[in-house]
Amino acid sequence: MRLPVILAAGLLALLPGCLTLRHETFESFAPPRPGVLASLEAEASTLGDCLDALGAPLLVLEDGDRSALAWGWQHQKSWFVSVSVPLLEGLNSSVSYNSFVLRLHGVMAFFDADQRLVELRRGYLNELVDGRQVRPQVVAARPAGGHE
Repeated sequence: MRLPVILAAGLLALLPGCLTLRHETFESFAPPRPGVLASLEAEASTLGDCLDALGAPLLVLEDGDRSALAWGWQHQKSWFVSVSVPLLEGLNSSVSYNSFVLRLHGVMAFFDADQRLVELRRGYLNELVDGRQVRPQVVAARPAGGHE
């Protein structure tokens, strides 16, 4: 009996207030089609095979003496709840919650000097890229005329 009274009092307290609920879904880039990743095999697939199967990569990285290409996609969901209740004239109290989650899923393919696939890793892109050099090393410019 006590719980319904508490709930009713809580609802009455919200009458002059404002309750906001919002749910959002956002997607960008598309994950690989089913079976595409399984078709790419280490030591058998080439850089060209990976590009044909996965399209243009989001990142090109250096990983020691090998190169790495990364593809990513995301599915983002967000819930937002806000409650605002006037307490006194000119004084409001509010509480809000936002469950914004953004994780970029990805695949990173590592290639040897002959552009053969060495390894294919799956996971969150920020974890796959962590610590790797995103920017290529500086290459010395050739003198004018293109000869060394």
